[in-house]
Amino acid sequence: MRVGLVSQLVFLYAQAGLIQGKPVLRGLDPRLASRYEPSSDNMFACLDGSQRIPFGRVNDDYCDCADGSDEPGTSACPNGTFFCANAGHVPGTLSASRVNDGVCDYD
Repeated sequence: MRVGLVSQLVFLYAQAGLIQGKPVLRGLDPRLASRYEPSSDNMFACLDGSQRIPFGRVNDDYCDCADGSDEPGTSACPNGTFFCANAGHVPGTLSASRVNDGVCDYD
């Protein structure tokens, strides 16, 4: 019973966008989380190294990075990907173009 409650709380915090007091970017693969910390000057470096943008432009529904890495939670970039935790099932990554399209891609 206690484990179920803890799982529900973690899920609710994730839905609220907070894990360990830090904001969680929607659609971000947890394995990449360390690369999505703002720099000391509040900038984000595109994962392909092509440019740096203000951190506030991450997940703003406009594709700034050529590799789509600034939009893990939107479908703004044609080559973007979206991570689904799939609580209770196998996590997976899908094309960002499939996000919010009304089709259940993973179950």
